[in-house]
Amino acid sequence: MAAPVAAAAATPVAGVAGRFGLGLLNEIIAELVTSGLGSAVQRGGITPSSPMRGSDERYMVSLGDIREIERYVSEENYRRSMLNKAGGNYEYLDADQIIKDTIASNRLLAQEAGARERALEQIRQQGNVQSALAQSLGNAIGQGLTSTGNIYAQGIATGSQRFPGEEAQIVELGRAY
Repeated sequence: MAAPVAAAAATPVAGVAGRFGLGLLNEIIAELVTSGLGSAVQRGGITPSSPMRGSDERYMVSLGDIREIERYVSEENYRRSMLNKAGGNYEYLDADQIIKDTIASNRLLAQEAGARERALEQIRQQGNVQSALAQSLGNAIGQGLTSTGNIYAQGIATGSQRFPGEEAQIVELGRAY
């Protein structure tokens, strides 16, 4: 009685393992067909191609970038040709068009960045001019108030001076009232 139970218990596990193994085998075969036999034998086994890195330069496409794009496109076109032979319908990539598009987008980005930098510099210069104008206006107002204050002080000092014979006039005016 124990043998049929063990066989019944082993059958579902064997079925799952068989389906898993078949799926894994299908994946390995598909990888071999799409990327060639070399990637399966290389260190690391079946691994996807390394992605394009891009350069450290911000708005430039260097020779290394161009070579990297051409390498990637060549690998991708090879994969697509293998899939097309197997019945797929994939268009091939054009490295020259990708490079032209990259250069055009980098030029546009560089123009936008240049326009931003020019606008920021213009705003910075306008701020410096306005700051200098405000400071000179403040100095002018301060000097004007000082001058006006000096004029008032001089007028008060002059008006409060005693003239000869003034005291007699004040005394006479005081008697009249």
